Amino acid sequence: MQAGESGVGRWPVTDDQARRASRRWWDADADRYQDDQGEFLGDVDLVWCPEGLREADAGLLGPVRGQRVLELGCGAAASAR
Repeated sequence: MQAGESGVGRWPVTDDQARRASRRWWDADADRYQDDQGEFLGDVDLVWCPEGLREADAGLLGPVRGQRVLELGCGAAASAR
């Protein structure tokens, strides 16, 4: 690269390196995320999108009471509440 140019560098990493880097980033950002999004996400229900569609109104999951549910990509696990 020449002076004044910017770019993105890429290099191969192992799955373990990627997992550790991702966890480190999310752990470091968790408090800020909750401060920014906590009120919007609510304390009890699941909000599906920025438009405010709540699971209680949409019923997209169907009945889950008494079921085992795995939440993927959950961040702070707001949907698990």
